[in-house]
Amino acid sequence: MKHLASELDSTDVTLWSKIGKLALKEDKFNKAAYAFSKGLECNESHWPCLDNLISVLYAIKDTVSCLVYIGKALMLDADYTKGIVLRKQIYKDNPATKEYYKLFNPDYIYEPNVDKADEEDILKEAECLCNRVTALESSLGPKPLDTIPLPKSPEEYTWLDLAKTVIYCHQYITEHNMSHFTYFDMSKCMSQSGESTEVLPIHRTTEDVAIIKDNSGGEAKPVEILAETSSAVEKMQTEPIVIERRFSQASENTDGNENLDNTNTQTDNDEEQIMELDNDNDMDGDNADIAQQRRKGKRKRDLLSDLQIWGWHSKRKQPKKSNRDFTIEDALNRIIPKSLLKTKINSKMLSPDEEDSMNTMDIYNLYMDTKDLHLISPIHSPMSITVEPYFGTDHETEDVKHFWVKERSIVDAIVLVKELVFELSKFWGLKWPKELIPLYIEAFKMFREHYDQPQPFCGDHSFEQIREDALATLLYGELHTFSSGSTESLHPTYLSYLQIVSSWNDDWKDEFSMVFMRFYWLQAHCFQKADDNELAIHALEAILEEINAKGKEIADNFTLSLPNCMKYGFISKGIIETMIKHMNMIISLGNIENLFNSQKYSEVADILKETFFSGSYSKVGRMGRPAQLGILMHSLWFTDWEDCFIWTEECLNEAIRNYVSRNTDYDKWEKIVGKCLGIFQEIINKESVSIIDKLTEEKRRRLVENLVKIVCKQLNADVALTIPLGSITAWVLLHYILLREEQRQYANKRLNQAKRDKMDTSKECMPEPVEEELPPSIAILFSAHEFLGPKGWCLTGNGELLHFILDTILDRLDTPIFEPFRDKIDIHIEQALFCLYLYPSKKNKISRHLVDHNVNPIPLTWQRSFQLYQYYAPDSLPEFNSYKSQSISADLEQLFKRIIGLIPNICALYDHLPLILDFINGKTNQVPHCIEFPGRVKAIYYLLGDYYFKERDFARCIKYFQLDICINPLRVDSWAGLALSYAAQLENSLNYCEKLKNESDFFDKAKSAQMCFRRALELDPENLVLWIECGSFEYLVHSFCSRLLKYESENFSMEKFELLESEKESYLDSSGNSLEHAIKLYEIDSSNEPDERWLQYYILGKIAEKKRKEPSEYLQYYVTIGSLL
Repeated sequence: MKHLASELDSTDVTLWSKIGKLALKEDKFNKAAYAFSKGLECNESHWPCLDNLISVLYAIKDTVSCLVYIGKALMLDADYTKGIVLRKQIYKDNPATKEYYKLFNPDYIYEPNVDKADEEDILKEAECLCNRVTALESSLGPKPLDTIPLPKSPEEYTWLDLAKTVIYCHQYITEHNMSHFTYFDMSKCMSQSGESTEVLPIHRTTEDVAIIKDNSGGEAKPVEILAETSSAVEKMQTEPIVIERRFSQASENTDGNENLDNTNTQTDNDEEQIMELDNDNDMDGDNADIAQQRRKGKRKRDLLSDLQIWGWHSKRKQPKKSNRDFTIEDALNRIIPKSLLKTKINSKMLSPDEEDSMNTMDIYNLYMDTKDLHLISPIHSPMSITVEPYFGTDHETEDVKHFWVKERSIVDAIVLVKELVFELSKFWGLKWPKELIPLYIEAFKMFREHYDQPQPFCGDHSFEQIREDALATLLYGELHTFSSGSTESLHPTYLSYLQIVSSWNDDWKDEFSMVFMRFYWLQAHCFQKADDNELAIHALEAILEEINAKGKEIADNFTLSLPNCMKYGFISKGIIETMIKHMNMIISLGNIENLFNSQKYSEVADILKETFFSGSYSKVGRMGRPAQLGILMHSLWFTDWEDCFIWTEECLNEAIRNYVSRNTDYDKWEKIVGKCLGIFQEIINKESVSIIDKLTEEKRRRLVENLVKIVCKQLNADVALTIPLGSITAWVLLHYILLREEQRQYANKRLNQAKRDKMDTSKECMPEPVEEELPPSIAILFSAHEFLGPKGWCLTGNGELLHFILDTILDRLDTPIFEPFRDKIDIHIEQALFCLYLYPSKKNKISRHLVDHNVNPIPLTWQRSFQLYQYYAPDSLPEFNSYKSQSISADLEQLFKRIIGLIPNICALYDHLPLILDFINGKTNQVPHCIEFPGRVKAIYYLLGDYYFKERDFARCIKYFQLDICINPLRVDSWAGLALSYAAQLENSLNYCEKLKNESDFFDKAKSAQMCFRRALELDPENLVLWIECGSFEYLVHSFCSRLLKYESENFSMEKFELLESEKESYLDSSGNSLEHAIKLYEIDSSNEPDERWLQYYILGKIAEKKRKEPSEYLQYYVTIGSLL
């Protein structure tokens, strides 16, 4: 019944009454009682519900509740016959209820008489209802267990097949929802069609039984190995260590049992690889095929390299980069010398290495690797002494037959599972087939579902029972922890139970030592797995104490093998001591964080250096391995830079393995790699490149290989939008290492040359051959730009790489070492400047070789502008009278104006410019001193002034010459250019017949020009051109004065007329003196200038005429002109 109607209206008493009667009809007595009680909740006086409820409660033997409702009914009807009869019967069946009822209803004492016939009818009706209840309870009670045929019988009489059979039977019972106590008929077995077939019983002989029994009652003895036993040494087999792991001969020689191993051989200790015991030959064949396929694999040749043989590239007129590298690997193999990179870079070198971080398992293996070969198997695992074979032999077959056919009073799935687990636990000291291990683990879990652990102190179990259970539990713990690969921890109750039982020395007798050590070995690794190293150490120390109790001679050679444990399967004194030392190191590492926060850097560094090579403890407390490396480098940074440099290389070597392989904590390892690179660069910048010599030759090569891995990983990133690691520091470090190698080779070469010269002084010194290739330290930087550029990464870190290239090369660009490669270097420098500042423009025909890397140029700064100016500024400054081609180009003019716009206020010239103008305008006779200005760009204003001067833009050139004089007041060309610019402006105004608004402006500018001429001649009095130009200009001004006096004198005042007369005569005298001085200079040295003296003599003749000298004097000038022409 789903009570849908009651959900709509639960207050309908009639509905509840009907539900109760329906339930009563269907023998659902509890539901009926519930329905009638719900009806009474709706109406306490509803008689049908109350009457039926009393009957039901009486039938289901709920006498207390029945009496309660009988009392309620009698309160409604004192003559309620059923209630009186049933109450009387309840008192009779259970007299104690009468006292209870009286306590419950102390005021009610009325006991009316009931007709005998009515009483019998009521009791008969109640009895019928009780019978129905009894029948229903009987149907729900336990039924006798069935006996079924065996769901499956063993196909072979081996423990492996028997375990499969027992587990299958248990699973069959579970899956079919049958009781696990269902009996099995061992003489019959279910066929696939569901019919049972006969299983023939197997009788065993006493002779067979005797074969497998020994003094301990049939158990296999635990194997304790003495390393010096001669028989063991003879039976040990060792093989050379090879890449492909091979298996022991015992597994190869097994006939008909390829999945079994008859020797007590320790299995592989590697967590990630389980030793295969079969198909050796197939594996070898497969490996050979794989190796052959690897040898056949070749990289496809680039089609561009095929086209080169046709000479298509030889038609380029622009300079080209020779020895083009198609891959970064090609470039690095070409650039890096063999002394730093002995093996060429290939994909195998750059492939992720297997993770080799050392944990407790690795410490265990490290100890085993240090033992003599006669203790180590070909797969680096310890071996036990070869014992009598068991699995796969007749001994095993007879044991299994005996187990299967022995007499049992009860045979069900639980009994079979229990006996299987107990029997297999006796063979812990023998090497099992690998498939049997997970079957035992599964069987033990089934066993524990039905049997709780014995309570050691309750006394309900004998020691033999506890012993069997403890050995089974101990073996399960070992296999679960060491062989299953499960990440789940062993249940704590198992460990506490085993700890109690394993301490009973008197009960275990001869087995005590074995059980004690096996348990504490298991407990130690459980604690270690839970990162509780202190408790793990206590457990290992307990084993060590037990071993030492055997005496020194035995203790030193004592070994205990757990052959079915894939790892930690070998116990010895040396292994335990090594592991204790290892865990003590972990504990000391746990204190690092507090020491580091206390700034005790020396102590932190000492601890980390001591534990560095003992194992990569992946995590100590909250501190992982990357954090340990970071703290080590940070601590050494504050204590010793040289030591920090050496250990940073060690940290980088470990970080690279994890970074390249992309294992766990990849982001953290990436940060550590970046930190290592940054520390390298900082220390080199603070110390010098010579600190690289602190690394041994082997570590220098290793550092180069790691840096190569970084740059290759960066460039071979598949879909990276930004460069991995976010920096190009690896390229810079490669440059430093190559530079130091070049310095070392150059020093050795000079030393050897000096020795040869000293030994043989008769031979003439031969000039050293000029190298045709760029130095590797420079080539590596150019290659970095070539490969990062196409990906748009050349401006990573705000142009760090390109700025480094400029900083490294520009200061040495004019040195002899770079002279043979100047053309190549210029191409790369221009490309770097183009990417940085988008200069020069690609529209320029000279710069067609530039490649657009699709990067946004970075803003040019004042300090960085020096390099741009240094590279593009002419080597020698043009003179005021040089050709226009020697001046700067229009592109450079725009660049220099861009640089000038960056000048900071501290270098501004406009505060000093008025002093220069005062001197030029004749307001002062003292030449102003120069102001401080960066020496590398001191000529920038002059170059701009010269450019505009040659372009005849005199207004602009005057401005820049004036600014240059603020910086370089002794520069002759600036004064000369300024004078000639003023003179040219005045001459143009006269030639174009411009009307002067005010004659004073003309004379002021003429005075400035004359002042500039005089200052230039003071600085260079032997400059013939300046004397001629000065004289010609002064004669021009004189002629202007004469014209004004001749044509406009009537408009002048007396003062202005006298001023013009004075200026006219002054310029006339000055012009004559200048030209005469020029003629004298030419007569002294006439080799550099053309002979234009005729013009000078002509002007001197005109001057003599204007001064009204004797005709013979000025005629002599004209005669001289005739002789010159």
